[in-house]
Amino acid sequence: MSRPPQTGAILPPGTVASLRGDATGQSPAVQPTPPRISNQSSPHKASRPQPPAGESTDETLASAAAGGDKGALTTLLTRHEGRIYAICLRMVNKPEPARDLTQDAMVRLIEGLGSFDGRASFTTWMTRVVVNVCLSDLRKQKLRRHRSLEASDPSTQSRNTSLREVVEDQGEPGAAERVQMGDERRRLETALSELEPEQRAILILRDVRGLDYSQIAETFGVAVGTVKSRLFRARAGLRERMERLEGR
Repeated sequence: MSRPPQTGAILPPGTVASLRGDATGQSPAVQPTPPRISNQSSPHKASRPQPPAGESTDETLASAAAGGDKGALTTLLTRHEGRIYAICLRMVNKPEPARDLTQDAMVRLIEGLGSFDGRASFTTWMTRVVVNVCLSDLRKQKLRRHRSLEASDPSTQSRNTSLREVVEDQGEPGAAERVQMGDERRRLETALSELEPEQRAILILRDVRGLDYSQIAETFGVAVGTVKSRLFRARAGLRERMERLEGR
């Protein structure tokens, strides 16, 4: 897919406009800075975002957009563009790839609007599409890395630590504290990057995005019990990797 030149902004100007075929090039309103990922579990259930009084719901807009209403499509994409980018950023943790994946995900959403049947909320359906786009990209990256490792000396390979900003800064720590936090951050980055893409995704949706088990089950199309067992294995895998790295 051909993409417009990237800029220093969170998303390229006119992303929504270009996707819907509007030549106005107006930049949509998005989050001024992407939220950082915390390693703390969120105890709060992720609530469905409610539009201001008098505005159409996501489901109404999706139905209209599927019927060819470009205005409804623009409103829907602009409303969720920041959320889509935040998910992509947390999955790949690099701004430029996250911007590319955001555009890929929005194209996939546009193409799939006709399949949205309203059985799940629009945000749940959207999250499923976005996560699948990210997982597909992560699997391709893993395959490329695997082939690269097979073709070279493993002893020369450095550990992949592509995830950044996974620990939220708290206050102004002293020098010793900063060193300790830096070490913990690097271990967490490395441990997360070693997880399977699906395990990373389920950890992000539960412990970062704060989705409840039923929402995650809808996103992956599995039973709640399956979500719980996969999350247990993902947390155990993360803990095991953290302990191994700490013992080095």
